[in-house]
Amino acid sequence: MTGDPPADRLDAGPGQAVYSRRILAIYDTGIIRIAQPLAWRCPSSRIQALYDTYASADHLDVGIGTGYFLNRCRFPVPAPRITLLDMNANCLAVAARRLARYQVTTHQANVLEPIALPARSFGSVGMNCLLHCLPGTLADKAAALGNVKALMRPGAPLFGSTVLVKGVRHNLLGRILVDAWNRRGIWSNREDDLVGLHAALGAHFTRYEVEPIGRSAHFIAWA
Repeated sequence: MTGDPPADRLDAGPGQAVYSRRILAIYDTGIIRIAQPLAWRCPSSRIQALYDTYASADHLDVGIGTGYFLNRCRFPVPAPRITLLDMNANCLAVAARRLARYQVTTHQANVLEPIALPARSFGSVGMNCLLHCLPGTLADKAAALGNVKALMRPGAPLFGSTVLVKGVRHNLLGRILVDAWNRRGIWSNREDDLVGLHAALGAHFTRYEVEPIGRSAHFIAWA
């Protein structure tokens, strides 16, 4: 079905609709090689380290972009099973093609709603650069954390990063990008801060860690 979402449901559509095939063709250069280190002051190597450390043989990635970090990940087994979850069919197609050497399954879904995948079926979940794209406050976005937690095996890690705005001093490039993307509805993170991130994670996980890096924060939470 198409049309406007119910009044009591946040619309995650604008945050993902921008990712056309043309945008995805320049995503790695524009976001990972330019914005990530220059605007957010977070080298992509730090995000890659999360994947290399925590990705398992049965991995779920949510909000996948182009699959850049999965493509470079040092998985603990030669043939990991990877499930890609995203609202955007272009992202799923591009990432699946990039990761074709692995056993890849795609699932098109809204992470703010219950996810139709088997409960407790994944040994790890990646959620990189997704929360700042979701609508609402971090309290609203916490629903995504709860929805993926239901898919995690006991002890499985959820890891990722998000760009913060509130309480963070962005440089000129960062301010330009944050303002432009929030105005267009691509991002919704003007009120996102460390306090809110801690609260969102704590609402669903008893054990978690948050590390500020530049103008972003990395997080790890265990089911």
